[in-house]
Amino acid sequence: MLENSNNPIHHFSTTTFLFNSEGTKTFLIKHKKLGFWFPPGGHVDDNEYYFDAALREVQEETGLIQKQIEFPAYLVPVKENCHQPIHIQRNEVTPNHFHYDLTFAGIIDEKLDIIPGEGESVEFGWYDIDEVKELYTKENVIKYVEEFSQLIQAQLK
Repeated sequence: MLENSNNPIHHFSTTTFLFNSEGTKTFLIKHKKLGFWFPPGGHVDDNEYYFDAALREVQEETGLIQKQIEFPAYLVPVKENCHQPIHIQRNEVTPNHFHYDLTFAGIIDEKLDIIPGEGESVEFGWYDIDEVKELYTKENVIKYVEEFSQLIQAQLK
């Protein structure tokens, strides 16, 4: 066990960075409770395949469905019928409460209508890397936006 407590809380979550086809802009949502700008994401439900959770969270928060999102193999490789996250990171949400976040990236048409589900944040938008750096967000969001943007742009060359 990594923690010193007898009863740590562990949750799995997903984050899906969405980019335009050129990899120059990313879609972010202002978290209703925390005020940070994040990509779509949330908890993996009990007995839910984590990639299905990623798709569900994107649909709940944007109204987009799987066929509207491209997940090229260089961003989301599939090995042995298992979608591979680009990153997995451990975050301590509160003392003794941990999230293990599986991170994915996809490409969408930035002209698609975004229609958040009931109760979801209605503050969202498309941002280039310089704009992301000016938003109230976490350092890892900036780092991943830069990394994934470079991956997408490299594929276009």
